[in-house]
This record gives sequence, structure tokens and C-alpha cells, in this order.
Amino acid sequence: MYVRISRASCDPSKCDEVLAAAQQMNTWLRQLPGFQSSYWAVDRTRGAMMAVSTWDTREHASFSREALIAADTGAAAVSRGMQDTRAQMQPPEVYEMAAQA
Repeated sequence: MYVRISRASCDPSKCDEVLAAAQQMNTWLRQLPGFQSSYWAVDRTRGAMMAVSTWDTREHASFSREALIAADTGAAAVSRGMQDTRAQMQPPEVYEMAAQA
């Protein structure tokens, strides 16, 4: 199993808007091969967010955001919505799951 971590930041007053767009993006993530689960965490005071998703293989976890957006017009609309909030997305990181409690 592999974990994909994506970090984002935004104006703290825009957190709810960014999270709403992220929730919509989960619709398209669920359709990708190897998808298992997705979680978002937020620090509303700083406008800091983290998305953690789990995948069957490194290849599945390593999809590009651009490919996801290009593959579906709905995902593209959600991406534009996130851009409208001026959310800043950092490049994702992919890790092999080494232990689980």
C-alpha cells in the first residue's frame, strides 16, 4: 500500500471554499485505479491543509494532477474553483506504507 500526501495553503477565510472543492475532487479520485481512501486535514488558523490518500501501488499513487484534470471536465471545473480561492498546492509526495497500527 502507498500513501500520497498533498499539502495546500490558502487565505484562512477561504478554508471552507477550498475544502468544498476538495470534497468534489474526491468524486474523481474514487474512480482512479488503485484508490483506497482519502482524508483532508485543516488548520483553519493558518490556512494550512493536507490531503492523505491511500493507493494499491506506487504507480497508482503517482498520478499527475494535470492528468486527472485533463481526463474529466468535472475535475477541471473543481480545479478552477480551487484556483479561484487562490489555494496554493505543493507537489504531492508518495510513500510506501511501512507500518500500521
